[in-house]
Amino acid sequence: MDKPHWTVKRYYRRTPTELAARYRIVHGRDPGRVSQLLTGTVVNVGGGGVLLHVEALTSGGLHISLNDDVDVQNWVAIEFQLPPVGPPIRAMAQVAWYRRAVTAGRSFFDVGLEFKEIRSEDRQRIPDYVARERPS
Repeated sequence: MDKPHWTVKRYYRRTPTELAARYRIVHGRDPGRVSQLLTGTVVNVGGGGVLLHVEALTSGGLHISLNDDVDVQNWVAIEFQLPPVGPPIRAMAQVAWYRRAVTAGRSFFDVGLEFKEIRSEDRQRIPDYVARERPS
């Protein structure tokens, strides 16, 4: 039996967080077509991506998509702030996986995002933050 996809070893260590995030869904074929600004929560972060907690997968006719059968997948433009201070982390990411969950009667989605485009200084700040939060 195959292991669930979330048990795969990661290249980057992650740490649990509760960081406010702003994001937009970007059309995979037409980058000028974007959703309204949406909010979510980064519940864990590592140098390769984040786990984003959202209330919906769609906005303005665009959806957070994961479909290996399509040639073009929508992107997620995400921005979040690492404590204590500094400029926000900004990245373009693609969905690695998602699942629906219900907690305390509220429905939401956990979305695993893999960074595809991120400034090198931002990519380095994340493992530095993880190391501070979860020292070896």
